[in-house]
Amino acid sequence: MKIVDCNLFYGFLIPLNCGRVRVRKFYCTTNNNRDAKNPDILNIWFNSYLLEDFSVDSFDLIMELLWKKNMQLSQFCELYLACLVKLKIFCVTFPNCFFCFHILPRVNLFLSLLKTTLISSRFFCETKQMSRTIWLVRHGQRVDNVDKKWKDNNPTKWDDPELTIRGKQQAHEVGKHFANMNIEAIITSPFTRCIETSAQIAAMMENKATKICVEPGFQEPLYMCMTPPGVPSMEKIKEYSTQIDESYKPVFEKLPEEAKGDLGCADRVVKTFQEVAKKFPSGNIIIVSHGTPIANIHAFLKGHWKYVGQCTICKVTDMYGQSFRLDYWSDKKHLSQTHDLREDERNVPKLPSP
Repeated sequence: MKIVDCNLFYGFLIPLNCGRVRVRKFYCTTNNNRDAKNPDILNIWFNSYLLEDFSVDSFDLIMELLWKKNMQLSQFCELYLACLVKLKIFCVTFPNCFFCFHILPRVNLFLSLLKTTLISSRFFCETKQMSRTIWLVRHGQRVDNVDKKWKDNNPTKWDDPELTIRGKQQAHEVGKHFANMNIEAIITSPFTRCIETSAQIAAMMENKATKICVEPGFQEPLYMCMTPPGVPSMEKIKEYSTQIDESYKPVFEKLPEEAKGDLGCADRVVKTFQEVAKKFPSGNIIIVSHGTPIANIHAFLKGHWKYVGQCTICKVTDMYGQSFRLDYWSDKKHLSQTHDLREDERNVPKLPSP
C-alpha cells in the first residue's frame, strides 16, 4: 500500500490500494488548536463511502451533518476555496499520481455540487438555518364525540361541531407546549373544531406575531361532509382570534372533486402540505387538521397510512427543502389526560362502499 501525505485537506491520509480509495482521518497535533475553534467541514466531505460510492443518500447525509455543525455560508466558502488551493498545489507537486487522475475529478465535482446546492438553498443562509420543523396537530375532542344527538339538534345540520370543554383544555395544553417556541404561522382547516384548536394554541404563544392561516386543503375528506362542506364564513372565523390572517392565499380556493373513502383526499392533502411548505420556506409552522388528512400525510412521509389521536403532536423536519423526515408521531406527553383520544378510530383507511 502506497501512502500519499502532504498534509492534504487539513490532515488526512489517503491510502491508495488497487484503485480503491479509503480516506482516514489523520490527527495532527499541529491542527488541534485550529480544529477546536473551527469545525473541519472536510472531515465530512472525504470519507470512504463518498469517494467509493457517491450517491444521493450520501449527499443527503453530508448535508445533514453540515447543518448540525451550524456552518455559515461565509465559513463554507472560505474552506471551499482553501481546499481548491490545496488541490492545485498538490497536483503541481505530484502531477502523475493516482489522486490527480482518478480522484480529483470526483472531488471537484462534489465540491462544486455542494457549493451550488448550499448557495441556492433557501435554508442555507447567514441565519445558520438549514432545516425547520413542521408540526402536525389534530383538533381536540368534538361535541358529537360525547353528544350523539348533536347533529340532529343542530339547525344548520352541518358536520361542523365545536370543541367540548375537554377539547378546549386539550388545545390549551398543546398551546402551552408550543408557548416558548418560535412559530411563524398556524395553518388550519376551516372547520370550527380546528379553528378553535388553532385559536387556543395561538393565545398561549409568547410570540403574538404568529398568524393563523385558514387552508381549505387540510379539511376533512369531502365524502364525510355535506356538499358543499358546511364551514363558517371568514367573518365568523375572525371572531375566534385576532390573529387570523385574511391576507393568506390558500392552496385551494375551491376543493377539487375526489373519490370517496379516506384515501380520496390524499392527493389534495399532500399537494397542500407541499405547497404550504413552499409558502413558509424557513419558519417553523403548525398544521392543525383532522385525523384522516394527517393519516394521509403519514402515508406520504412513510409509505403507510397511520391515524393520530386528538390534540396529539407529530414532528416533521423539513431538511433544507430536499426531503421531509418524520421524527415522531401522535405524541401525547403534553396532555394531562391521555385516555380516549380516538387514535384507534381508524386502524386502516375506510374504503368506499361497493
